[in-house]
Formats: sequence, C-alpha cells, structure tokens
Amino acid sequence: MGNFCATVFLCLASVVGYAQTQVKILPVLAPDIIQGQLNNGLRYFIKPNQQPSNKVEMRLVVNVGSMSEKDDELGVAHLLEHMAFRRTKNFKAGQVKSFLDSHGMRWGGDSNAFTSHENTVYILSVSPDDAAQALQLLADWAYQIEFDENELNTEREVVLNEERIRRSDHAIYQSIYKTIYPNQNYANRMPIGDSKIIKSIPLEKVNAFYQREYQAQKMAILVSGDINPRQIETQIKKNFNAVPAGNHAVNYPSPAATDQLRLVNENEVQSLSQARVGWNWVLPSDSMSDADAALRDYQRELIGIILQRRLSNLAQNQDSALSDAIWLNSHGTDLPTRQIQYGFFVNAKNNRSQEALRQLYREIVRAKQFGFSAEELNSAFETRKAMIGTNWDNLAWANQLFMHYRFAESVRNPADYPTQHQRFFDATQAADLQKLMTDILAYPDQVVYALKSTRVQSEDHINRLWLKDLIAEVQAETLTPVTTNTTRNQLLGTLPTKGKIIRSIEDDANKSTLWQLSNGIEVLTIAPQSTTENIGFAAQALGGITALSADLYPAARILPEYLLRAGLDGMHPNDIERIMSNKQTKLLPFVGVDTHGFSGVSIPKDIEALLQLNYLALTTASDDNAEAANVSRELALQNMAKNDELSLANTLNQLRYQTPDLFPSNRKMLSPFYEASLAQLKTAKQQLYGNPGAFRFVITGVANDKNTEALLEQYLASLPSQKSNLPQISTLPQVPVKEVQLGWANTGAYRHWQAYLPVKANAENEWQLTAMADLLHQRLLDGLREKTGNIYWLSLVPNRNTPQGLTLGFAYRTDAAHCEQSSKTVLNELIKLRQTAPSTTEVSAIHDRLRKSNAERVNMPILYALSYATAWLRNGNASSNQPDLSQITAQSLHSAAQIWFQPQHWAIGNYMCDDVVDLQQLVSTQ
Repeated sequence: MGNFCATVFLCLASVVGYAQTQVKILPVLAPDIIQGQLNNGLRYFIKPNQQPSNKVEMRLVVNVGSMSEKDDELGVAHLLEHMAFRRTKNFKAGQVKSFLDSHGMRWGGDSNAFTSHENTVYILSVSPDDAAQALQLLADWAYQIEFDENELNTEREVVLNEERIRRSDHAIYQSIYKTIYPNQNYANRMPIGDSKIIKSIPLEKVNAFYQREYQAQKMAILVSGDINPRQIETQIKKNFNAVPAGNHAVNYPSPAATDQLRLVNENEVQSLSQARVGWNWVLPSDSMSDADAALRDYQRELIGIILQRRLSNLAQNQDSALSDAIWLNSHGTDLPTRQIQYGFFVNAKNNRSQEALRQLYREIVRAKQFGFSAEELNSAFETRKAMIGTNWDNLAWANQLFMHYRFAESVRNPADYPTQHQRFFDATQAADLQKLMTDILAYPDQVVYALKSTRVQSEDHINRLWLKDLIAEVQAETLTPVTTNTTRNQLLGTLPTKGKIIRSIEDDANKSTLWQLSNGIEVLTIAPQSTTENIGFAAQALGGITALSADLYPAARILPEYLLRAGLDGMHPNDIERIMSNKQTKLLPFVGVDTHGFSGVSIPKDIEALLQLNYLALTTASDDNAEAANVSRELALQNMAKNDELSLANTLNQLRYQTPDLFPSNRKMLSPFYEASLAQLKTAKQQLYGNPGAFRFVITGVANDKNTEALLEQYLASLPSQKSNLPQISTLPQVPVKEVQLGWANTGAYRHWQAYLPVKANAENEWQLTAMADLLHQRLLDGLREKTGNIYWLSLVPNRNTPQGLTLGFAYRTDAAHCEQSSKTVLNELIKLRQTAPSTTEVSAIHDRLRKSNAERVNMPILYALSYATAWLRNGNASSNQPDLSQITAQSLHSAAQIWFQPQHWAIGNYMCDDVVDLQQLVSTQ
C-alpha cells in the first residue's frame, strides 16, 4: 500500500521521535493558576478570573467512563451520573435540583454532566457566595452519592429515552470505533450502554461500581472565576481529603498504533447534507510541556492551514469535486481516547465521493513531494496567530483547564501565546514542514472516511480495493508544484467616500449611543461591559420572506447560503477567506419569516474588517454563480429533509394558516420549496438587501470615542441609502387544526405542541411569554422526566413575528408506549396553570434565570447585537430587550395561562403516537 512503513515501530520513530531544534518553551500553566494534589491523589487547578465578575465555573472530572464497565454493567457509568442529581449525603431528594435552580442553571440533558468512554464530568456555574456549597456538592458526587430504588427506576426510563434519541448517532460511532480500534473494546463499551442491562441492573451493582471505580487519584477539581484562590484551595482540602483513594491507574492506557489503513464507510449519517470524505491519522498524545512535541504540534497546524487553503482554492474550479475543506489537529473530536486526530475532511460536490477523495489525497501527496512556499508559510503563521483569543472568560478557562488535565495541553495566558508561537515560527523552515508532511504520510495509523446521509442518492461507492488502487494511481501520477495566484490582498481597493455624523444621543442608563448619519442611517452602539467582550454586529430590516411574492419564497430560503458562496465584488469566497486569514471576524446573512439582514462578530482590533465586509455585502453584487446557486439549493433542501422536528412544526403552520407555500414540510415533495433560478435569487437579493437605509444597525462592545466615529463615517455613513417605509406585513388568518399524526420518525415517538396566542405581539407580552416558557419548561421536565422518566429531552421555544404574532411551541421524544401518559401529564400541567397561580418560589426562579440569560448574552455577541436590533425594529425602543421583572408576577402568569391555554389556541402533531390529545379537557378549567 504505497509508502507505508515496514513496521509500526519505524513509523513511530519517524513521526514521534525525530530530532528537532530545541525551542525555549514558556511554562504551560499561567503563573496565577494554583495547582496541587491532595494526599489521596486528587488534583486541583484554580484560576482566578473576573470575566464575568460574580461568577464561578467548577468541574469535577472523574477518569471513569464506560471503559471501566464489566460485561454485565454496560451503561452503569452513565446511569450513575444520572443518579448523582437525585440525592447525596448533604443534598437530599430534590435539593440538588433546587440548588441548580437557585443559580439559573437549567438541569436535564447534558447541561450539568456528561459521561464518555474514559471520564465523567460534573459541571456547576455559581456565584462566589455559593462556591463553598458548590464544592460540597462536587465532593458529595465524588464519594457520597446516595441511592433510592424508586429514583433508580425512574432514571432507567430517562436513560432509555436518551438512548432512543441518540440511537442513530451511537450506531455510527460504534461502527467507526470498530474500524479504528479493531483490537480494542471501545465499540463494545458505548457510554449509553445496553438497554437490557439498564432495565434490569440492580441498585446494589450501581453502588458497587461507584465504590469500586470512583477513586481519588482518578479525580480533579477545576475552578475558574471571581474567587479568592487560596480560600478555594482551603475548601478543596477540607471537602475532598476524605475521598477514598485506590490502586487504579490515573488514566486508561492509550491504544497501540494500528499498522494498517482503515476505511470508515458510513451511509446513514443523518447530520450530513452532502457526502463527505476525509483522510486522517491517529497520532499518539504528546505533552505540550515537551518542547519538541509542542513544536511538532504547531507545525502540524501550519500544514493544516496551508493544505486547507489549497483545497479551498481547488474548489473554485468548475470541474472540482470539492466544495468545503477543514483540517483537524485535536483531542476529543471523534476519538474516545487521549490520542490526537489529525487530518482533513472535504465535502463532495454533487456527492462525487470518489473524485473528492482522489483530489484530497493528491494534494496530500503533492505537499509531500514539493513542500510549501515561504509565502504560504508566512501566511499560515499570520492565520494561526489570528486564531488566538485575546481574553478568556471563566467558561473558556474552565474548558482549557480540562484540556490540560485530560490531554496535557498548555493553559497559558492568551497574551503569552503569540510569544511562544513566534518562537516556534522562528524555528520553522518550509523544509521542516515538508519533512513532517513526509513522515505523517508514512505513518501507518491512517483512517479514511467516506460518509453519506441516507437521503443522499449516489452510486459513488468507496471500498478497500478501490482505495488501494487510488493510492497506487495517485502516487504514480506526475504532479507539479502548486502555483499561487494572488491577485488581491485587501477587501477594498479604495475606501468609500466618507459620510458624516449629524448627531449623537447618549443614553447613560443603557450605556448606549444613537448615531444619526448624513445618509439617513441610524446606528446604535453599546459600550463594552468587560475587557474580554468581543464585537457584536447586526444589520436587520423588517421584511423577510413574507415581504416577497410567493414565487420568490424558494429564492429567499436559499439566499443566505448563496450569499456566502457567490462571493463579493468579484472575489470568490476563498479569496475573501485568504484576505481575512489574519482576522478574527465573520459576517453571516439571514432571512427569517419577517426580518432579514446580516449578523457578525469580531475581536475588537478587527472591527474595521467586519464593517468592510458589511459595506461590500450591501453595495456590491455577488457574482452570477450558477454553481453556488446549485450547491446552496441542495444544501438547503437536505438540511430541511433531515429535520423531522421542523417539518412537523411547519406542517402545523401550513394547516393553521392555510399557507402551503410559506412553510416547507416533508408531507409533500420538498424540492419545489427550494427551486429557484439564478434570476430569482438576484431579484430576492435586490428586494431584501438593495437599500441599506431599510436596516437598523447595532454594534455592541464599542466605546463612544473618535475611533468609533471614524469607522461609522467611513463604512456606514458612506452607504447609499434611500428613505424607506416599513413594509406592510399582514397577520395571517388562522383556522382550527386537528391533531396531525404522521408515521415513522428516525428517533422514535415525537409530539409537538404549538400555541398561537391571542394577544398583541408587543414587548410586554413577549416577556410574559418568555417567562411562561421558562415556567412550563421546569414544570414539564419535572412531570415528564423527574417523576416518570418518560422523556430525556424537552425543547421549548417562544417566538414572535408579525405574520404569526406570539407563539409557544414545545416538543419531546418518548417511547410510543408512553405517548398517552406523557400527553396526560402535559394536559394536567396546563390545567394546573389555568387553575392556580405559580408559587413565589417558581416566580423567583424565573427571575433568576431571566437575569442570568440576559447577563450572559454579552458573551454571545451575535445574539447580543440581534436582541437590540430586534427590539429596536419591533418596539421602536432598543432598551426593550431588557425584561421588566416587576411585571412578571404570579398573577400575570396565571392570567396569561387562563387566556392562552384554551383549546382553540393549540395545534398538535406527532410521529408514531396512536393516541389523540383531548384538548377539550382545558375548556372547563378556570
């Protein structure tokens, strides 16, 4: 098989142990991180950080996962993780959930813990005042979980429901692990376990596993946030010294390298919209405290950047089989071990998997034969430098501490990484990368991926015999070096003519400034709340799909994807990517039901690049790119085809509003919903994006200073603008809908409830709706999951738009046998809310979660900016994106429930449920 090594040991020597010039390496831990180890072997890492203030992130990492299970225990590690949230020595029944509620933490799903093959991680996010109590809970999880038979029986059902939801994904990964680790047990020890064992394993065995496996030397406590680190250290010593130690190894052994190329061939990957192929290597894990290992890791990243760029350039060719390319050099992506997954994935145009894989492998071989140019090396260095964050918040530090403990990665202060990378770069020549590429290609532990969705129809199959021929054929080809053709190195050849700022209005209460520009455009800027805050950007207009004629609906659905793929100002997207390679910024188009626009994010120093992208997007026509239109159409279609949940919701909307063209649904042929010509795409773009004056512009995280003024004048006041009246979008008329019963779904029985609320769609009612959604979420999780185990997952979405007004939708998956019982539980909760006001404790918890979610929006810059833009558009007042909690009371929620939760306001649909919900039970309740 080509140039594969004669033995694995020779190859390991070439990839892992070849000599490198020693580079002076900085300490791998930031100097203010406190680390230590207790007498029982438990380790801890503490990082003080005040971004954001008054918050602390905590983790208990236990190096125990499904690989510790015996044949009659399959699934017990995960089941134990679930039981931890039931009760402990110091937190009795219900008190763990109450503690999470008190800190605005939603419980359920994977929000507070997860179990993998080799570890279980418990997660808390609390205030500094409750840090001591949180550490006590983590200590209880470490060695003082208590067990109750009835609670175990309920959690069995929860886990079984989780297994049904994730069955297809687990089956795919199980197949992948069988291929990658043919001589290991990973495929036979999937964390979700064996349903038969989960149903029957006695409580004594769950407890025995806990006592046997949870040993102190296999644990670590990670803390980051607004804390006194020495005080936290003292509390850790107090709470965790008593955790029993044992004789187990701290980590699982790393699998030996496999001396062969393997083929992962999966045709039922539901998450894919296109066929995807990849060429990967499974490399041994290295400690980043080793200078040579850290230098190799950095050089692999430079190779990844260069090859991704080459593949992206190749994708521009009309006859190329590639559309998108990514590179990986990471732990924990698809591998359940501490090994490194390195390699490349590409999407295949028109599902031409064979040719896409051939082109991918050819570029890998070309890199080995001819190496890389100095220009490519310098550009990759700039790109890698731009990937380093400037500041990390508490969550980022907690994640980095986990990566250090689990994979020995570095956890330096962000400001120190450029220094270290400069040292690595100074020690790297283009010839070094070629040598490393040669060694990587010769390394035997290789995995080729050929992935498709069940919805992708293609006869383009890849098997081992074909793969063997491919390798021989490509290696026999006469290749030529890559030639770079850089025709443009900046987004704007000339800067636009500046406009002027006419007026600025400051609002000290909201730390905002409203800027009125000479072209009639208004811009709202929000001052940064912390030094780590990134820039959020929103350009949003009323209109969306319902502002267009029905014949342009398909064009509107695929327009966002097309705008990303068609290019700007004569530049292909890959040209833009190359020019922006040393920037941390992105701009994304969107088209909703009644709004459209762009949203974006950047680090503070790259805000000018973000505004330049926006200027080009609103002033230059995209290329007439038929290929981009075809790819966009196919991607949009496949994304909808795989979404059973959205299809069912759209079916209800079709029937409720009698609008078959507006809401795509699998009930009919999907293709017509996405059939748009290039001319229709251009027309939809012109109608939605042709007048910048129609947009409300919001920029968050910027100061009111001279630099901001200059940027606004250069890139927003210079936009061509016409006075724009708001489009007239009518509210859709409604008709009653009987329950829609559809057939088979991928992941079992599923029911969607949708309420169409008979109230004015204003800010006050929208916040009542948000609060009601939170209340329902907690009530239904308690009734459907905690008390009965009938569900694992609950989705609840409040929504507001002009055609539909206010809507409240929620959905869950369950076993078909539990459909009727689950529906009765939901009806009972709706009836209770109509009959009795929620408790003051419930309302207080709602307030806490609303405060928490509102405060945390600043850490999600795009959503943060959009929240202001949406409030500004819909309510005429951007500050209405803040809830008035005094208006959210037990009585206001009770009054809303009495009106909203009447049968005529609901529509219900399901997959695979035999029962029909009797909504008339709501009629007589008051």
